[in-house]
Amino acid sequence: KERAATPAQVGNGSVTAGRSHTVVALPDGRVFAWGAGDRGQLGDGANVDRWSPTEVPNLPQVVMVSAGRAHTLALGATGDVYAWGANGSGRLGDGTRLQRSRPVRVHRVQHVAQIAAGGAHSIALTREGRVFTWGRNEEGQLGTGSRTAAVEPVEVLGLPSIVAIAAGDMHSLAVAADGQVFAWGNNDGAQLGDGTSQDRRRQIGRAHV
Repeated sequence: KERAATPAQVGNGSVTAGRSHTVVALPDGRVFAWGAGDRGQLGDGANVDRWSPTEVPNLPQVVMVSAGRAHTLALGATGDVYAWGANGSGRLGDGTRLQRSRPVRVHRVQHVAQIAAGGAHSIALTREGRVFTWGRNEEGQLGTGSRTAAVEPVEVLGLPSIVAIAAGDMHSLAVAADGQVFAWGNNDGAQLGDGTSQDRRRQIGRAHV
């Protein structure tokens, strides 16, 4: 049975800021980007900076965008996820570590309701309340129990039904349907909120809220 979590409706639009680039999904589903483009993070096929908004080609209707340090995610109205930009740790989720200056479809995840781009990792929440992660993982930010990067999405196991996600530079957050907040990854600044400064490679860090 599908959860109530669904993509933002086309008509609302979506905007996101990476380290040095900006991306917006317009109410009509088109995507524009500007700023630093040296890693392909603008998605227009060129690795150059843009001083004004440039449309990202070859995308379906998009309802949500999220930008990491040097990569970008876009959620299509059908629930598929697209990515472009830097990919050294597999943060684009296309099964490779190749930098992409045009959108590619993320493998192994469908019916997505929300997306979140961390510094060099990515998160997707499906309409059924399941969480998938991929990309860099040296601080356990994928929640898989290891520090091994993933070039394709892997499910974060052991979570209850989730309704919202967020990604920091090297940590991840998930909100459950019952209001519990789960966190994992880097914790040197106590960003996991579990009363410690210990990194968590699984979602055992429950924020005290």
